[in-house]
Amino acid sequence: SPNAAARDGMEGKTILVFDMGGGTTDVTIATMDAPPEESSFNDQVRFRVVATAGDRCLGGDNVDEWLARFLWKTSNSSSSANTEEWKASEHQDFIRLCRRAKEQLCGNDDVVDEDDFENEGTQGMDEAQFTYQGHIIDITRQEFDSAIQPLVDRAEKVVDDALTQLGNSHDTTDIHEVVLVGGSSHIPTVRSMLRRKFPPPQPPDLCTSISAQTAVAQGLA
Repeated sequence: SPNAAARDGMEGKTILVFDMGGGTTDVTIATMDAPPEESSFNDQVRFRVVATAGDRCLGGDNVDEWLARFLWKTSNSSSSANTEEWKASEHQDFIRLCRRAKEQLCGNDDVVDEDDFENEGTQGMDEAQFTYQGHIIDITRQEFDSAIQPLVDRAEKVVDDALTQLGNSHDTTDIHEVVLVGGSSHIPTVRSMLRRKFPPPQPPDLCTSISAQTAVAQGLA
């Protein structure tokens, strides 16, 4: 029965939801328990939030600006432009190009239905290139990872803050599933950080099959 299946798969299950969107990063830890075996068919799975943490100034927009600042300085290292103070408001066109390069490097490796060709995941590239004011600018995956490492460290701190609230900061084995939500959770070095903190077999791997748009819509509803 559905209730029996729920009891087998969810009893005592603790889930960490890592949500890194365009402007914020939030981590929620919740427990899910199936209804007792003697309960009625209509009884729902019990869902309880046990820890939350977040950074209101950490998301995809910050990644774009950090990457743009890095590429602006490296591409102008021998000119006077490199000595000028970086102002994001004056480089919006350059930031937009950097955002496209970031998307090419990150790809979209979400798990999808084999029959769903329209939404099939794409593999991230090892190198991206674009032209700005007549100059060709290259960025490799390794350079991208290095440029945004301080932001990844901040994302890891959000995870640690949530685990500390749980009373589980030095032992992550009580987390049964890590669910990724938000467009910026596609960033490979962010996923690498999470896989390092939550290695298999528990949880078996990151859950990437949830559509970020669907999750946001359901949350608003």
